[in-house]
Amino acid sequence: MVRRSREKEAQRVFAQALEIYEAENHKYILFDQQTKKSWQNITRLQAGRLDPIAITLAYNNLVGQQRIQELQKEKVELALRKLNEKRAVLIEAQRKRKIMEKLKEKQYQKYLYIREKEEQKFIDETVIIKAGRKVLNY
Repeated sequence: MVRRSREKEAQRVFAQALEIYEAENHKYILFDQQTKKSWQNITRLQAGRLDPIAITLAYNNLVGQQRIQELQKEKVELALRKLNEKRAVLIEAQRKRKIMEKLKEKQYQKYLYIREKEEQKFIDETVIIKAGRKVLNY
């Protein structure tokens, strides 16, 4: 029972870590899309009438977005490391539960085997007693 509750807790923690990772990765993807749009904007500005102020502002915006994207990438990597740690804990909890189930099954099979042997012994003794009575009655 304790093993199952530990496994359920590990599943819950893993699900939370997965949710955090997915949220952080989604943010990273959005930042990546914004960075690509900024590059397209700079390319468009350079292709048109050259406006140094607009190009400088767009470039500064791009640099800021790239910094934010790098920070977000670090958050994604951290979330992934935590997710992998939680996955390892979950796998270990599942492994322990399965081991316990196998041990319980083996113990139960051993119990059935012993019980069957005792029943067979009782039947054999009964047959011997009946046979002995028949011999004594003749």
